[in-house]
Amino acid sequence: MCVGAAVPLCGYPRAGPSEADAAVGHSRRNSGYTPLMEAIRNDWHDPDAVGARSRREVERSLDALRERVGSHQTQTEFYRGVTTGHLWALGRADAAPITGVRGAAVPSLAHLTAEVDAATVQLEDRTLHTVARDYIQGAHDALVWICGYSNDQP
Repeated sequence: MCVGAAVPLCGYPRAGPSEADAAVGHSRRNSGYTPLMEAIRNDWHDPDAVGARSRREVERSLDALRERVGSHQTQTEFYRGVTTGHLWALGRADAAPITGVRGAAVPSLAHLTAEVDAATVQLEDRTLHTVARDYIQGAHDALVWICGYSNDQP
């Protein structure tokens, strides 16, 4: 197991500061600790986590998006994708935004990441029409942020 090892044995960065790091005052901020690493910990420890974010953070993001965009009739396909990504991650949608997979009420980090991967594959298809591409890009951007792969909130 590489978590906490001084030199990661598995090739991945360790998930947080070791006991030795803590003893010398190293924090998560300066130890290379990322939101994704926090999400992996949250999958085991925090039942209210949504990907790498807190439920409250994702809820606030969705509220801000709704205020910014306005009514459903004025939304672009990009923002519909972003909204759908948020709703699915929060467990408020019947199916995943890209694959349409139905499953657990609140998807795990693994399910969220699989949906990001599916969106990435579709976005690489250059024959995809603009409207569909905009929706997929919006869902992709929302899920990438929710998973902690990016700090750029859509």
